[in-house]
Amino acid sequence: MIPTAAAAVRLLNDAGFYVFVVSNQSGVARGFFTEAAVNLFNTHIQEILLAESAHIDAFYFCPHHPDGTIKELAIQCHCRKPQPGMLEQAARDWPIDLGRSFLIGDKDDDLAAAHAFHIRGVKFDAQAGTLEDLVRKELASGAR
Repeated sequence: MIPTAAAAVRLLNDAGFYVFVVSNQSGVARGFFTEAAVNLFNTHIQEILLAESAHIDAFYFCPHHPDGTIKELAIQCHCRKPQPGMLEQAARDWPIDLGRSFLIGDKDDDLAAAHAFHIRGVKFDAQAGTLEDLVRKELASGAR
């Protein structure tokens, strides 16, 4: 996990935000690992966070990739970032306040998904600072 990730998630939890993970997992479509392995990994991350008094409210992942070797997953889809499908699913599943919502990501596709979903995208650069500091800055800037 990224250093200070647990502290960053705990800050968001304490501020009343829902916290979701939305991730492209093209390795499933490419046959490198299974959806069950992704779910097991997510469970492990949740256990680490819970030990630090933090939690993820839900994990969403896209197993598709047009160049995949698993035929049924080798598709263009609406859930793979930069498309907003996973964010739309989270909004159907949870009572999200879109006006307060933001997405933190380290790739341009993450920010493009946020833009397509009409929420603020925030770029994380581990070379420029910690995730905890970035979350503190976002909360201080009015994302409360």
